[in-house]
Amino acid sequence: MVSGRRFDCKHLQLIDKYRLTDKYKIKQKIPLRRPGSKGFTFVTASSIPYYNTMKKLIFDLKKQFGCSQKIIGYDLGGVSEDKNKMEELNAVCGLEWRKFNWSIMSADLRLPLVYAWKIYILAEIYSEYDTFVWMDSAIVLENGASLNSIFDGMENSTISEVVFPGSADPPHSVQFATNVRMYNFIPLVSNLIKIENKWDERMIAAGFNIMHKSEALLCAATKQCINPEGSKQECPEASSIPSCHRYDQSVFALLTINNEYQRYVLDNDTNFFPHFHADHLRTKVRYQVQRGTSLDKNLDFKKGVECCQKPFD
Repeated sequence: MVSGRRFDCKHLQLIDKYRLTDKYKIKQKIPLRRPGSKGFTFVTASSIPYYNTMKKLIFDLKKQFGCSQKIIGYDLGGVSEDKNKMEELNAVCGLEWRKFNWSIMSADLRLPLVYAWKIYILAEIYSEYDTFVWMDSAIVLENGASLNSIFDGMENSTISEVVFPGSADPPHSVQFATNVRMYNFIPLVSNLIKIENKWDERMIAAGFNIMHKSEALLCAATKQCINPEGSKQECPEASSIPSCHRYDQSVFALLTINNEYQRYVLDNDTNFFPHFHADHLRTKVRYQVQRGTSLDKNLDFKKGVECCQKPFD
């Protein structure tokens, strides 16, 4: 439908490693996995400053989905070297703790706030799991059962296989918070084709993603794509032109709009609901974003995360 600047062929080895090249193209529908089943996992990551918030997330996930629910956590810095924190994590049933290897990224992409690391993590999990949910440490899922509507929609093909329940807050469009140089690699269809503004009314939030078996990885491996010159995260409220950049959010938003436009408009799939649609099932997911919060001191973390039965592999 649209195409941008070619990525450097040196990245071919990278996307082959994560089984994203054409030879791994999916040729038939893959059965969807749900929480509580083998082949499904929750994924998160943390460095030392966000550890207590992640600890609360892990406790809440065990409360919502059971003691044996698989969780994969990535250490973004310092956690694995802290003996006390590792004693706590080693007591979590079904938790697989991985130390993120920053060296797989070029030096100019290793800044945590560029968020290229998140796309690398998602690519790795994609190569291992058919269905998973990524959650930033600040996500608080109020009702685990509310995810069922998303999984139902994925199974009956009424929504995309990648869903972002949240939107930018305060609300703004994709183009408002995307460095225009990113379009060199990932053009936005609404820039090229005259369509209604509803396709770009509100940018998605990338802290909570429900994903079922990417061009996203190529962008994350290319500084000029994910972190173009002049990128800054903070957006002046009064600006009416692109004056900030949201890194991973921008990547996911561009790919989502382009893919859903293809399906909803060009393929004329009348049973499909794009993210902007008022009836999209993402509105049914009940959660909050609580940054900087810790587990209530009256709650026993160790007791809340201990095994009650054999965890899923």
